[in-house]
Amino acid sequence: MLKEVTVIIEGLIGFYTLEPLMRELMRRNVKLHVYCRHKPRDTIEKTFPELSGQLNDLDEPFKRFRMVRYLQRILLLFATRKNFSSIYSLRSHPKQRRENRLYSFSYWLSRMIPGLPNNAVNRSVARIISPFISNIFPTNRIIVYSYPSAPHLFCAAGQEIITLMESWDQPVKRPAGYLSKLVYCWNRDLCEDWQANQGDVEVKVGYPWKLRYWLESYDQVATIPKEAKPLVVYAVGTSSFNKIGHIFQQEQKIIAEVCEATRRIGWRLHIKPKPNGPQGEYDTVASNFDHVTIGAYKTVEDTSDYYLDDAYNRNRSQELKNCALVINTFTTFGLDAALMGYPVLQLDFRDNANYGEIGNFQTNYHTSRYLLDIPSQCLVIKKNRSLADELAQYLENRDGREEKMSEKLRAWIRPEHSLTESIQKMTDRILSEEL
Repeated sequence: MLKEVTVIIEGLIGFYTLEPLMRELMRRNVKLHVYCRHKPRDTIEKTFPELSGQLNDLDEPFKRFRMVRYLQRILLLFATRKNFSSIYSLRSHPKQRRENRLYSFSYWLSRMIPGLPNNAVNRSVARIISPFISNIFPTNRIIVYSYPSAPHLFCAAGQEIITLMESWDQPVKRPAGYLSKLVYCWNRDLCEDWQANQGDVEVKVGYPWKLRYWLESYDQVATIPKEAKPLVVYAVGTSSFNKIGHIFQQEQKIIAEVCEATRRIGWRLHIKPKPNGPQGEYDTVASNFDHVTIGAYKTVEDTSDYYLDDAYNRNRSQELKNCALVINTFTTFGLDAALMGYPVLQLDFRDNANYGEIGNFQTNYHTSRYLLDIPSQCLVIKKNRSLADELAQYLENRDGREEKMSEKLRAWIRPEHSLTESIQKMTDRILSEEL
């Protein structure tokens, strides 16, 4: 059995994913060579005091081989088909990226090249990059979470990269840029998605680490009180900090119509802001509607990285207490609410052009396959119909589709084994002499 491994922690989001595995490795007296950036350092040392003073700086290594990183980015741009996925097509467009003119020129030039099959991109690019890079870490076996921002550092010959999938949309988001010896995903469906799009050979079921608080804390359907003015929660999926096209502005229209629909029928509405949104983003909404309240904002310094720890999740669970259902458009919180046992009313705008890019955004693979795959379990906003009218009518005449949606999501997410069992099996494999 191996006695030391390297662990890469770029940010707080990924640290939450890696934390249980790190705890088990340390319990087995495995030496961890932890490389982290500045921001998560204090949280890591607070969580694992035994690592204080032993964390390695990741910023300096990430600056090495900078020209190799530029080469890799260009290779990925040319090797990846623009229809790799709908979300890749949107996010890779120069209008959505703060890039220089070289990127824009390369992007438009790459459109003339058909690109490789999805599952061939990482292998082909890593093979080209490998001769230009050497392993700068103290061990060959390296644990990362998807996606590292400097994937060229994980293309060196002899490395054995173990990747933990951080979020359910990542198999189709973009090519990782490197090949893993072993990948752990949330469930079998996502393992298949990862293999089909990332091309790694060995992909195993791990655990939905990101959702572990709900999985370990809730095991039954929530009790919904019967009230004269039921409470509805709307989970916001965007913020003004990380806009994609005009999605943020168009979700504001959705929120306004949810406010109007609930006002008409005398229901209460609670808006749960996105964790990385600015403070007070929805305060004006509450001031315009007496029946609307706004959830707690999470203070974050970096809108691309935030720590959804157990304390924050406990606060989120209190916001849902006594709610009749959760309305979801395209946020992961629909999964959270389902695991807490609350009904999830999933909105479907794919056939309604009146909501701009929202319908197109919902065609993202993970959304359309796992949230919108059974239209009868969603509230489909039909062509030329308004959300306010459809929602008000449905809430007064519910047929139970929100319960069916919640039940489906729970069945899809719930793992075969407990967190402890899953981590122990993973650790046995990770420490084996031969992966």
